[in-house]
Amino acid sequence: MVRTYKDLIVWQKAYTLILSTYRATARFPSDERFGLVFEIRKTARSIANNIAEGHLGYLPNDTLVEELGHVERLLSGLVRSLAKLQATPRKTDSE
Repeated sequence: MVRTYKDLIVWQKAYTLILSTYRATARFPSDERFGLVFEIRKTARSIANNIAEGHLGYLPNDTLVEELGHVERLLSGLVRSLAKLQATPRKTDSE
């Protein structure tokens, strides 16, 4: 059963393409590092990213609710941590 985008064979093949692309472009001349190499690598990454993003639209409702609950818990924890930091007295340079 497909639970995440990583379970999709097409994403796995796209990820393999990314790894192969990075290995191949590592041998390119250094003067192409910020031109052709950058564009080739970005294109390879975008394939896998688009597959992963597209998969989000096909999540069953219960999975989506579960994911949103996880995000909510993470954000709540972050808010609590920030509140604690703000409540903690700060030392000044004169102390």
